[in-house]
Amino acid sequence: MALRTALVCALLAVLAACTAPDGAGVRERGPGAPEASTSAPRPPDLQRTPLDWSRVPWVGGGRRTAPTADTDLPDVLQDPVRARLVHHPVEGVDDPVGWTGERLLFLGVDDRWRSLDMDDLGLPAGSWPGVDTYGSGSLSRDGRLWAAQALGGVVLLDLGRGTVRYVELPASRARVVRVDWVPGREVLSVYAARPASSRYDTFQIDTRGRVRPVRYPGWRTRFDVDGTPVEVAATGRHRLAFRRWTDGDVESTTVVLDARIPRAMRSTAFGTFGAVDVALLAHRGWPSSAPAQVWVLDKASGAMTARLQVPATTSIIDWVDDHTLRLLVANRRVVEWQTRTGEVRRVVELPGPYPDPGEWAAATLAFPSP
Repeated sequence: MALRTALVCALLAVLAACTAPDGAGVRERGPGAPEASTSAPRPPDLQRTPLDWSRVPWVGGGRRTAPTADTDLPDVLQDPVRARLVHHPVEGVDDPVGWTGERLLFLGVDDRWRSLDMDDLGLPAGSWPGVDTYGSGSLSRDGRLWAAQALGGVVLLDLGRGTVRYVELPASRARVVRVDWVPGREVLSVYAARPASSRYDTFQIDTRGRVRPVRYPGWRTRFDVDGTPVEVAATGRHRLAFRRWTDGDVESTTVVLDARIPRAMRSTAFGTFGAVDVALLAHRGWPSSAPAQVWVLDKASGAMTARLQVPATTSIIDWVDDHTLRLLVANRRVVEWQTRTGEVRRVVELPGPYPDPGEWAAATLAFPSP
């Protein structure tokens, strides 16, 4: 499957056109561009998640349920294997203090579950980032390397060998917030906050532990499939700006939507980029029990091609293929949604506790990166 050049490259080739309020995905006309009057179709019909999940088929035909956090499982350090999924069970503010409270579950390519107790890694004292903050980390494309944050550094675990490396960031960066693999490369993108500050800096780390600063704002960007960081932000009630960071330069394109952009998305919205489409979670912020929507925009035209209404506690995971999006719905189940046909299939069910309406419960998952 040939990957298309990342979002907005095609958009930049055609400067956007002004639109009446009922035009969805019409490209904004750039300075000096000729007048254009072509209108895009109205937004697609709103799809909804199933009411009766027991009738929804499973990917691969068989039911799969993740183990609970206290299940007795083989140790991934003693029985290492590449992973196809990492799950961090629900976290809460009353969890144990320190690395002893962090346990992750790995589903191997052999279809067996293993566990990792972070306390077994011998990480530096004081490197635990705190309660309700950890997450499931990030898997490399082949499922062999797993990376996650610590306070002031990054944990890098080789799941083929069961070996671990701890990479420290410059001492002035005290709190690592997010770790991602750059698509198509064995390089991590990491951003970290300075002490007692909300100012962040972004770094890249290779698998040998070498650290270098980079210019793009990791706290506002997500990667397109070609490895380009892209920042998405609303510039109005119906306008989304896509800013691509290439070697420190920024190229910006604006897409005009018929759908009204929620206020919570008007500063920063995070795109999940596939080869053909980009997905966005349109939500009202937290806490909220109001349903959210998953919007899918065509990368070549900017047109909205699909919409799905989901519970508030839903997150977008990644793209499976050109038109299949993987979601964590209501912190209960991972599903695949076929955006063109509307078909939904179950991937894995998660054990409770489940969040109440409007409550965010931080169960998280990681699949291999693009």
